[in-house]
Amino acid sequence: MNNLKENIIVFGLSIVTYGGVATAPFMYDDFPAIKKNADVQGVTPIYQIWSNDFWGFPIIANTSHKSYRPLTVLTFRVICFAFGDWSTAYHVTNILLHATVTLLFTSVCRRVIFKHVTDHASLVAGILFSLHPIHTEAVSGVVGMAELLSSFFFMSALWLCSSEPKPNPVNNKDAMTLNKNKNNGLPVQENGGLKFRGKRDRGNKQTAHDPEVVAVCICKYDHKKYNLLCWRTLAKLILAGCAMLSKESGLTVLGVLAVNEVVLFVESLYCKLHKSNVKGTLINLTVFTSWCIFLFCLRMWVMDWTKPVFAEPDNSASYAKHKLTRFLTYSWLCCVNLWLLISPVVLCYDWSYATIPLVTSLWDIRNFATLLFYVVFCGGMLWLFWKKRRKPRIFRPLAFGISLLVLPFLPASNLFFPVGFVVAERVLYLPSSGFIVLLSLAWSKGRETKPKLRKMFDIFVSIILIFYFLRTVTRNRVWTSREAFMSAGVETFPENAKVHYNWANYLYEHNRTLEAAAEYEKTIELYPNFVSAMNNLATILEENPKTTDKAHEMYVRIIRIHPQGSNAYNNLAALLVKQEKFDDAFRVVMRGIGLLGSDEIPAVIPVARALVKHDKITKAERLYHVSLGKQCVTEEGLKNCEGVNTTLLNDFAMMLQTKGEITRAIQVLKRSLKLQPLDAETLVLLANCFASVDKFREAQETIFRSVEIDPSKSHRMWALASSLFNRGKLLESVRIYERVLKLLPDNLEAAGQYAAVLFEFGKPEKAKEILEDLTSRDTECKFDQAWRNFAGLCGKERKFEKGIDLLKTCAHRIENAAIVTSEDKTRCAIVRLLLAKHEKLQAYRYKESGEKTEAKRMWIDAMHNLEKAIALDPSLEAAKQELVAMRNK
Repeated sequence: MNNLKENIIVFGLSIVTYGGVATAPFMYDDFPAIKKNADVQGVTPIYQIWSNDFWGFPIIANTSHKSYRPLTVLTFRVICFAFGDWSTAYHVTNILLHATVTLLFTSVCRRVIFKHVTDHASLVAGILFSLHPIHTEAVSGVVGMAELLSSFFFMSALWLCSSEPKPNPVNNKDAMTLNKNKNNGLPVQENGGLKFRGKRDRGNKQTAHDPEVVAVCICKYDHKKYNLLCWRTLAKLILAGCAMLSKESGLTVLGVLAVNEVVLFVESLYCKLHKSNVKGTLINLTVFTSWCIFLFCLRMWVMDWTKPVFAEPDNSASYAKHKLTRFLTYSWLCCVNLWLLISPVVLCYDWSYATIPLVTSLWDIRNFATLLFYVVFCGGMLWLFWKKRRKPRIFRPLAFGISLLVLPFLPASNLFFPVGFVVAERVLYLPSSGFIVLLSLAWSKGRETKPKLRKMFDIFVSIILIFYFLRTVTRNRVWTSREAFMSAGVETFPENAKVHYNWANYLYEHNRTLEAAAEYEKTIELYPNFVSAMNNLATILEENPKTTDKAHEMYVRIIRIHPQGSNAYNNLAALLVKQEKFDDAFRVVMRGIGLLGSDEIPAVIPVARALVKHDKITKAERLYHVSLGKQCVTEEGLKNCEGVNTTLLNDFAMMLQTKGEITRAIQVLKRSLKLQPLDAETLVLLANCFASVDKFREAQETIFRSVEIDPSKSHRMWALASSLFNRGKLLESVRIYERVLKLLPDNLEAAGQYAAVLFEFGKPEKAKEILEDLTSRDTECKFDQAWRNFAGLCGKERKFEKGIDLLKTCAHRIENAAIVTSEDKTRCAIVRLLLAKHEKLQAYRYKESGEKTEAKRMWIDAMHNLEKAIALDPSLEAAKQELVAMRNK
């Protein structure tokens, strides 16, 4: 089979196997890494990617996970720029990357690892790699792109090794020139073919005329290709850097490249045609080692030479008190990871929270498996490696298989530094290549050394391939929906508190509250100190009035367990405000501020507002003093007030306004504007303060500026105009209303208020013109106040008939609306009450003019309207009193 067909097979299998997850939604870690990551969403400048971690937080921060993968984040950003939050774009990119990595791996196997093997070992290795179920998390999960990108650069660097000086079979003429010393163990020409003679090596049964050695020895080496400054060496170094900037484990490619140099050197020792290139090998090893040290130091410098800090449940072994426990557990975890490569049956997205219990005793049965692993697997590999060191067809793939299995896994092994997990399937993406190389080597050598059992070896590999394909397809179905994904975790590891917690979150998001509460309780049962689960359960409990006491107790318990957590303080304070226990809420917030600072306790704002609303001004002021600090609550200190919550400053100003300290309130609001110059809400508050101290010009300028910034604040502008009107400031009110109607010509409510102001301002004709237009457009009489004002205007001009017609029309429109609410009924009752008053006045006019029949009819209509008003709103006392008075007359 030619190389093109092999490439098509492995590339196509990769696409077909993972094609089903192309339309899958975002899962689990995808949300914080993509949708909530400011670096990916393009909120932050692009250069900030190089100083932030994988999740978008400053990498030097104490809370950072120290996962520095700028090339992966940059790739996310490009996809987000082109396709937004369309998950399919990310999944298709992952699938194509996996197919490309598989293609590169197959080519590396063919041209580098199995280049002395004539069998189809490279094809088998490529198919195994494309189908291995351990890859599902890396390929199906969007965050797995870090593994795929790193592997792409990793395999690209290894692919360049295929351009190293390699043996080229010589022709018979070249072989004849080797026949100068017939005792030197080299091939000689005889009878048109090659015959091998030579001395037996000391301590080894293999002779120098072994065909396997000859396959390497009969070659031409061009030492000029070992130039240190050649572009291939430089390309390898660049690719190694790119691999590390995609995922930390990519740095280990330099170790595999060093192994390649050693393999080339050992192979040169097989051939005694020339002097071994010791100098070139040492130079290359020095270059790779130096580059590795440089990249490692660069990586540590970026994270400010600090180590990441992880929660105990994520990696409980790293928190074990005894070194023996840590050693035994980490050793056992190596066995677990190897077993996942051998038998990827049990797969899950999370292995934390004591899914794998600690090995605390030497007598733990798992220690036997660990010992067996190191003796049989590691010892066997080392023994085989040493025994076959003179057989290049085995030595080369064996060396690469072991290095690819071990080196990429070392950063995640916990052996050198703790990581944020005990087992993570996606970190086995690269190590699986080494396992597959060893498996393919075993298949190839088995077929070669046991010709009679070839079919058996082929059947065995076929069974493995079928199993891998079926298991991968089955596992991929879990990744096609969040519900299947979360529920599968609970089914796989029912003893894992984290998967129960995630499943509960999903249920709560989909309004399955009772099921969510049960899962939260299960989570707490498995891990009693699971603060987030307790907090979420308490949130559910406080929704039911019967269980609010339990919610209160749980919040208190959370604070005792984890006093540095802010959520419990905020939720408990909100619950106490809801229960109108303002003093208790005040104490909770004060304690939270004392421990964490006001920035972590946003509940300060609702608690302070509640205190002000219920006339607890002293406590509210004390809370503002503590939250804002002394530099923000004194007149002199306001000049140095920086970095505070402007909402809190605005609330403080409103409290000062309530106390009558308008001047101080204005100072606070001006300081707030310096912190956020374009905050429209602050401008509105400032305008109201100016108006309250008769600074009408400043009030107008400020309110106009707020509306220019945020047009939705127009209603606040006419609220100020209404306030000025009520205070008798008609001219100022008219100016603001005119500005409002220019911005919002279709706002009928503002038009009605403007008409009322114009009438009081002495412009009744213009007021009537506006009201005529309003009543013609208000088809459901939603702005009944304007209708009533219009009717009142008609009444003042003694035009009661027109006022009566207006009010009748308004009442009918309200009653005939598509949806009539209780508020609509109240509005209609008020309209009918006013209508009855107009009809009563008109009845008096008829009586005065001698039209007694019309007067009586109008009187009866007025009484009917009062009865309808009372029926619509029985609480309307004015209608009842008016009806009684009319009946008495």
